[in-house]
Amino acid sequence: MDYSGKRVTIIGSGATAVTLVPEMSTKAAHVTMLQRSPTYMAAVPAKDKTVKLLNKYLPEKLAYRVLRTQKVGIQMAFYNVSRAFPKQI
Repeated sequence: MDYSGKRVTIIGSGATAVTLVPEMSTKAAHVTMLQRSPTYMAAVPAKDKTVKLLNKYLPEKLAYRVLRTQKVGIQMAFYNVSRAFPKQI
């Protein structure tokens, strides 16, 4: 399907929609995601620069552990802030 330069609406906010929207936005003139209930997402780079840095100085298993701890910590912090301040999130 050629949608280059067209205005596109994606209905839903499931996993498929979340992966389609960024990809479609590279070709379409405008992409809108239409959803029934709010979904919280954040744009993150496709490649984490920290991975390259840690792999340069640490053994692979230790680098993985550090990165995993960082990612889990960020998720926990977001969850806790969301619970503490639901109207602000």
